[in-house]
Amino acid sequence: PQSAQRASSMQEYENSMAPLRAAKERIEQVARDQLNALDPIAMSGDDYRRQAEDIQRERMTKLGVIDEQLKTERLRFTGGQNMAPAGDAAVYGGTTDGFAPHFTGVLPPGSVAPADMALDVY
Repeated sequence: PQSAQRASSMQEYENSMAPLRAAKERIEQVARDQLNALDPIAMSGDDYRRQAEDIQRERMTKLGVIDEQLKTERLRFTGGQNMAPAGDAAVYGGTTDGFAPHFTGVLPPGSVAPADMALDVY
């Protein structure tokens, strides 16, 4: 019963995330197509730079909006905890919170910080 509920919840989560992931893929593809359509030989260097920068800026703005929507969906499904449901780590590059690995400043009890990590001691 509980595993069926978990599977149902995971499917609902995946269904809510799929359109957002697809939108990110479409945004990336459109930006690639736009950049590939530019003709650096026929254009002046300044025009080429300006148009390429405009395309990249638009891409990053749109991706930022989608990332916020993804974060909102994750929070909705995790009750406010910024973590993806179990089993979703592969979608986010191996992390379970959907973001690049980061150090929160708090180590679990009994763990040791890597030697190359600078820790402020107060």
